[in-house]
Parts: sequence; structure tokens; C-alpha cells
Amino acid sequence: MRNIKVLLLLPIFAIFFTINAYAGTWIQDSKGWWYDQGNGTWPSNSWQWIDGNSDGTAECYYFDKFGYCMINTITPDNYRVNASGAWIENNIVQTKKVDVADTRYTLLNGTIRVLKYKEVLAVQGINDPNPNSSIDREKDFILFILDRPQTLTCKTIDGGSYSRTVKVLSLNYLPDIKAYNGQHVKAGFDLNVAYWPSDTSLPLGAPVINDMYIDK
Repeated sequence: MRNIKVLLLLPIFAIFFTINAYAGTWIQDSKGWWYDQGNGTWPSNSWQWIDGNSDGTAECYYFDKFGYCMINTITPDNYRVNASGAWIENNIVQTKKVDVADTRYTLLNGTIRVLKYKEVLAVQGINDPNPNSSIDREKDFILFILDRPQTLTCKTIDGGSYSRTVKVLSLNYLPDIKAYNGQHVKAGFDLNVAYWPSDTSLPLGAPVINDMYIDK
């Protein structure tokens, strides 16, 4: 009888809590984990299917009224979540398949700017990290200036990866994006093919983006 109950529960849950598998960013602060949906909003008082590692399989998480993911507890609608916040039945994490093509992009809000060397330094609020170099200081640098700082995980040149909080992204290898100069947009970024710079090129310390789209 217990197994029958679980089998009936799954489709009922799917009907009432079928939500997009958002592509955003998990963020941890002193109060817990919350999910930045990349458009200036975050889920609260709701369930969300989230494919956090873009493997085509999403887990379901419940966010309380303050927007924090509930963990190791019973949700207000009497479902259990584990230590990672994922919905479980009989200690088994419940999942659903999602379209990886739709979830591999992280949606972020910001402004695209085409700037000169000194302007980039001003935006980042830093001194020139290359004062004695022969860098062309009149060439264009393409930046995506985030509406607010974001903690992103990207790869390194040597194949590793780590997370860092940044205010700008480097779009220098995407010259067609210059057409959006000065525009505030929502854009999708494939962080799986982005990487952290290993030198002092500008924008300093910003992840180098190789694949993105403008969400129209």
C-alpha cells in the first residue's frame, strides 16, 4: 500500500508543481541558500524545478517566504526535503528530465558597454594593472556590467574551476555584441564554456564569455 501511495503522489505533485527548470545561480549568505533567477527575482513560497548542473535532470526545491531554500525538513504542504533541499520520497530524490538546451544558459540582467582602456579602469574602480605595457589603450573593450554582483562558477585555463563574485563580464571575443552598446538587456550566458583569465587583461578578473544570447 505504501508503494501505491508513492506512485499516486508523483503525478499529482507534477501537476500542481510543474514549473520551469530555471537557469540561474545558487547564492549562499549568512541565512542560507537562495536562488537568483538572473532577472532580478528569486522564488519564494513556492517549489522550483532546478537543473543546477545542466545535466538534463532537475530536482525540486521549496523556497520559504523569505526566499531561502528549506533543508532537512517538512515543507508547509507536507513534503520532505533532504539536506540539499531536494524533494525526496522514501529517501529517494525526485527528479524530472528537462531540455538541457534551455537550462545551460544562466540568465543575467545588465548593460552592454563598449569602452576604452581608461573607461574600463574607471568602471572597475582599479588602478592600471599594466602601467608599463605596450597594450593598445585605444582599442574597444566589450563589457557586460551586471545590475548587481553575482557569484559565478567558471573554468580555469588548466581545466579546474572555482567561484567568484563579479560585477562585470568580458565579451571581448563576441564582437557582434557591440551592436547592443549602451542597452540594458537580459542575456543568457553558457558558463560551461566561460573561463577565468590567467593574466591582467581588462576587464581585470572578469570571466571571459564565449557563448551568449540576448533574451528578446
